[in-house]
Amino acid sequence: MKLKVIASTVLCAVITVSAYAGPPDAKEMRMMAPEIRPTDAGYYVGVYGGANFAQNYNTHTSIDPTATSFPSTGVFKQGGSTSGDVGGVGGIKAGYNFESYTIDGEFKLQPAVEAEALYLGAKAKTTFSYLGSPGSTITESSTQDSGAFMVNGIIRLKTGTILTPYLGSGIGLEYTKLSRATLTSATGNTNSGNNHVNADNLSPAVQGLIGCDVEVFRNWDVFTEYKYLVAIDPQFSSVNFSNLAAGSPNSYTFKSDYLGQHLITAGVKYNF
Repeated sequence: MKLKVIASTVLCAVITVSAYAGPPDAKEMRMMAPEIRPTDAGYYVGVYGGANFAQNYNTHTSIDPTATSFPSTGVFKQGGSTSGDVGGVGGIKAGYNFESYTIDGEFKLQPAVEAEALYLGAKAKTTFSYLGSPGSTITESSTQDSGAFMVNGIIRLKTGTILTPYLGSGIGLEYTKLSRATLTSATGNTNSGNNHVNADNLSPAVQGLIGCDVEVFRNWDVFTEYKYLVAIDPQFSSVNFSNLAAGSPNSYTFKSDYLGQHLITAGVKYNF
């Protein structure tokens, strides 16, 4: 009988204490729950447009003739950098921001990888001098259209503000077509029209870039970038035009160490 009384008393005491203590508060629940670390990784897409400056074929461009009537021997060599009007550029890109890591207080580094496709258009003019006769030159003016596909590696510096500067580099392919050419000799003879038939080139390309994201709304950024895009060792074959002196047709191959283009762009980006 005494055991039943003691057991009943202990049970009532336990129930009373539990009821008085109540359920665990929010702080206790946070301590009990596993910690979940927020992440800033995610995908993004963007579009941009801008200006294309300085179509530069460098100072080592040469032309190897496939016919001997004009010039009779030797090759042409570019006498200086290509000049050109300011052209346009437009493109789209998609990428992935990896999780950032803190380097100092509010500052974080965030690596990213992105793919982009872009179109470039401009007019270019190049003067070539004939090595066998230094006084003989040809000035070639044409419309230049290019398309490039690049894969870039990016490092962003997250500042804890709306501004996120970044830099990167990329590798890919660039396709370039020269059309609507006008060829002018040193004596003033001009051959214009559709002289560049299938004058195109596909070559490896590299680029360096620097830019800055500006957060304007949740998930939305505007950005601006400077890029220097280089097509490596382009060769424009099947460049057909008439002999400026004799009127006989010839075909030449334009060769260059590189084709460099300076790009300044601005665009908008959505972060998923």
